[in-house]
Amino acid sequence: MNTLTRPVCTMILAVAACLAGGVGAYASPITYDVDQSIGSGSVVGTIETDGVTGVLNVSDILSYDLVLTGAGGVTNELTNTNSAFTNFGSDVTATSQAILYDYNAEDAGYLSVQQNGYLYSGYYYWCNAAAGDFACAEGASVVPGSYADPSAQYEPRTGVQSIATAVSSAPEPSAWALMIAGLGAIGLLLRRANNGVRFGASSAAAV
Repeated sequence: MNTLTRPVCTMILAVAACLAGGVGAYASPITYDVDQSIGSGSVVGTIETDGVTGVLNVSDILSYDLVLTGAGGVTNELTNTNSAFTNFGSDVTATSQAILYDYNAEDAGYLSVQQNGYLYSGYYYWCNAAAGDFACAEGASVVPGSYADPSAQYEPRTGVQSIATAVSSAPEPSAWALMIAGLGAIGLLLRRANNGVRFGASSAAAV
């Protein structure tokens, strides 16, 4: 059996480490699908985070695009360019598979997305709130217009529930290119090592 020299092994390990590091760099942010039914309304769209797990803070939100639909088909689209993401308390947590909200928390916490210029006005928002919250109705709320308009929908919630699920995705093209290049480099090193061992064996036999 051919035995690789230490320098060759070291080079292969270095290439493998770079390959693993490069692929991991593209995998850190997580995009979640939001598809929450609230009464006869809904909130549908995406939220992208920096990949943090555990308690989710506003600083962990990279972007979002959410369509709020109320009764009668009234809609409003909220994004990170026209609205504000607010999170009070520690009731929102993230895993690699979902964003969860604890509706039974007793810290009067809430998570809301509301159109710029209307913070705490009762207009244009999506909210999930724990017991005793002062900002919006306990449970889930979708308000594409005014809180007093018939289009606004409210629904009590209990326990820990998923409000978004992770989107499974394949590695980006640049990650694939890096993996292919790394595997090619390892293959070349192995071929050179094998050739070196065979050459050494032939020379020894001729002496």
